[in-house]
Amino acid sequence: MGLLLLRVLVAFLMVRQATIFSGWLTGAVGLTSAGCLLLGFMTPISAVVTGLFGLVLSASRVDAVEMIALTTAIALLGPGAFSIDARMFGRREVFIPERGNTAPAATDRSDR
Repeated sequence: MGLLLLRVLVAFLMVRQATIFSGWLTGAVGLTSAGCLLLGFMTPISAVVTGLFGLVLSASRVDAVEMIALTTAIALLGPGAFSIDARMFGRREVFIPERGNTAPAATDRSDR
């Protein structure tokens, strides 16, 4: 649920930045990347595109740092359970194998 909220926040910030600029191309690219990120479709790629595009559109240095930090976190963490990527490719699970103890236990030789 936390990753979904993070994706919603970044998509909202991207839509806000894209609507400030009046060009149709910037608005279309901004809304498309924000929509893909919001839905969790091709998340690592759309996070990088959103971050780079948000960096170009950022009005201040604080906005740029904020967008880079948030999109980097999304790209590294992945889409989460509530996304199109999770439906298409399945949830990512990490299996840690049990450690097999192949060596015999040491005998106690303290009585000698």
